[in-house]
Amino acid sequence: MTTRRSFVKSTAVVSAGLLIALELFASAKTQYIGLQPFTVRELMAIDPINTLAKVAKIGFNSIEVGTCIETEKFYGMTPSTFKKTLNDNGLNMFSSHYMLANPRCKLKEPYPTTGKRRLMMLPLPD
Repeated sequence: MTTRRSFVKSTAVVSAGLLIALELFASAKTQYIGLQPFTVRELMAIDPINTLAKVAKIGFNSIEVGTCIETEKFYGMTPSTFKKTLNDNGLNMFSSHYMLANPRCKLKEPYPTTGKRRLMMLPLPD
């Protein structure tokens, strides 16, 4: 016959075992916390390198840039320099968005250099 005491002991042991097993077999999937630099646009205009460093320091690990490729630069940096700045600060950029309707924007080839996986085209105006 199972007593209350033996039931509580068994439940505690099984629960502890499950918690340990979950830690052993859980995938090491990284959680990404992202920011659009538009939210700190004034600081990005003044000092993008230090702004990105501070963004990373407070806990963000990914960004999504909304940009016009009119100058083919990201906040005044070439795509390779921008990617190095992101890497130096542990930031990822998986995607960005681009204003297709802006006739000044010229989409050339900066995206493969930055390692982005997705490019979102904003809709044309009605």
